[in-house]
Amino acid sequence: MDPVYRIGVIGGGASGTAFIAQLNTKLRACLENGMLYERVEVIVIERSAQVGPGYAYAIDPTGDSFRLNRCKDSIDAIADETGLFSKWVREHGDEDAKQNDFPLRSAFGKYLVYLVEEVKRSMSESGGRLKLELITQTGVDDIVTKKAYYQKKQKYVIHCSNLDTHASFVREVDTVVLCTGHYPTGTYREFNHLPNYSHNNPSHKRLMRELAADCSKETTVGIIGANLTAIDIAVEMKRLGFAGKIVMSGRHDLLPAAGEPISVRLLDKHKNWTASRKTSICQASVNSKGTVAIDMMIDNLEIGRKDPIEEMVMPEELLCCLSSIENGDGQLKRKKGFCPLIESYEWENEPSLKVKYIGLVGLTENQRKYSSNRSFVCDSPLSNQRHSSKRASIVTIGPTPRSSVDEDEFRHYHLTHLNLDEIPRPVRITDVVTRFFRELSDLEGRTITVESATAYYQTHTALECLEEQIATAERGAINCWQLLIFTMAPLIEQLWSELSDEEKAIYWRDYHHLFMRHIIYMPLINARQVRDMMVDEQLVYMGKLEPITQAQPARNASIEPTRRFVMSGMQDDTYQRYEVDYLFNATGYTGSPKDMPMYTKMLERGEVVCHKHGGLCLDRPTLQTQNADGKINSGMYAVGELTKGYFFTAADMPTVATQTDNVANAITAQLSRRNNTLSA
Repeated sequence: MDPVYRIGVIGGGASGTAFIAQLNTKLRACLENGMLYERVEVIVIERSAQVGPGYAYAIDPTGDSFRLNRCKDSIDAIADETGLFSKWVREHGDEDAKQNDFPLRSAFGKYLVYLVEEVKRSMSESGGRLKLELITQTGVDDIVTKKAYYQKKQKYVIHCSNLDTHASFVREVDTVVLCTGHYPTGTYREFNHLPNYSHNNPSHKRLMRELAADCSKETTVGIIGANLTAIDIAVEMKRLGFAGKIVMSGRHDLLPAAGEPISVRLLDKHKNWTASRKTSICQASVNSKGTVAIDMMIDNLEIGRKDPIEEMVMPEELLCCLSSIENGDGQLKRKKGFCPLIESYEWENEPSLKVKYIGLVGLTENQRKYSSNRSFVCDSPLSNQRHSSKRASIVTIGPTPRSSVDEDEFRHYHLTHLNLDEIPRPVRITDVVTRFFRELSDLEGRTITVESATAYYQTHTALECLEEQIATAERGAINCWQLLIFTMAPLIEQLWSELSDEEKAIYWRDYHHLFMRHIIYMPLINARQVRDMMVDEQLVYMGKLEPITQAQPARNASIEPTRRFVMSGMQDDTYQRYEVDYLFNATGYTGSPKDMPMYTKMLERGEVVCHKHGGLCLDRPTLQTQNADGKINSGMYAVGELTKGYFFTAADMPTVATQTDNVANAITAQLSRRNNTLSA
């Protein structure tokens, strides 16, 4: 019998699913090309009852309000394939997913289940060469390196236990991929045993259902944190009919910014894709001088996509400032220059028509190097009519908006201060932040600094800021912060990789809270609900949250096991103190690998090491873990949250998709090399 190569995948959530889906594609290609001598078994071990959604995208049969923090056009489990989830939604999604830019998280969970089923089907058709084993309801207690002196490569022994029967067993594998997702919340663990306290997604949903039956307006609920999970909890409580007061709180005065998505797809221009009829694509390529060459092409244009893009045509006047239209063939003449990101035009003679997504970004030589020579492809909703509007809203809208300009005043925008070639080395975070605010000042036409930006949020109530952001999004503009951060996206990981650990520490301490509210922004559909709850005074927000304690029992009263919690902080400019009956911890996953039993044992033996900024110490290029001696654990890979010490967006789905794709490539290459050795 042919030898067997076994791959252990620890965690069957989003990152584990992304890995096996991309690995399967590469293994099938090797098999078809006669490059796979060994049989390959992939073993996925997952704590929950189903491989696919994990906790982050859990499928709740009773429904919920938890939405994605990315629009459906910009999230996928497959690297560089941001249209596959949207295609799945069109074919299999429910009405909510089809109608909303930000579908429910469970919709993405269903898509992940679909990918798992596709992998199972594909491997079952491999004639026994590929095998997928899914082990659910099972925890991993330890992973031990097995050093065999007669073998060139070490193996790994995975110690498992069934969470229902507590039966223990082991699996020995050649390669292990750590896809364990987020760690347990590291704050307020002293409350974990209390029935009126919730600290993770499963307990959040349990407690919310219990409170749904409580129609008393006297009941008060506290939420620690002001991120999107906190927003989801508040919105879900309202949906379930909770009538009491909700106190949301954070260390700072900031709620996430509200906005609509910027939908720009990065597609590899060397692939063979085909667009559907009545389709317009505005495609930018970069010439040798770093400027953008713009082409507008209509009808059956081949742009590198195997599945049809939704029918969409941009009004010709939209780009008349960039180029002129040639009669007859629907082609736009090429024009060199930088095109800004533009969003949602409202035409005077037909207010109902809105062009939703357009935008190109000019790249420098260094930017092209790190963006893999991709084109920026932008699309808009369907329209076959001509329009003759004289004015159009543009992106330069912020706290002091410039709502519109004449077409002949149209100004091209590109990064001027945040140019990789001009930033001094070594990179200093204060220099990057200073350059960011210079860019922002240029966009808004006024001087903005860290201090003035912070002061703005301190002098405006949370409700005032939210109402302004909603109004900006509803009139079809995008916030300048959002625009600038989006434009910087191809540069962020490169800049982050060049920062020293000391410089990264400065960012986390001084700047992260200010930038994160714009990096991960609130979907407009949720922002409106939060605003309404704040107007009705059902929801209040407190900043500068002090440490939470339990209220003392009344004198001569017996000590109750479910005492209330005390939350104190600044509500706008007033110090407030609330006693809440129930408490949700939505601070995010602030723990570390040492908080998980599996990693605790490995850390004690020195097989892995924690990174000072989170996750494990790795060899960044290969994503293989390092031991206490600084040596690489050959064949032990880590992705997602475990790479936080090296990647700014470590747990972001596009980053995870790219990481798992790289690991799948590395493993496939290793198998191909073994094929050459074994078949010799």
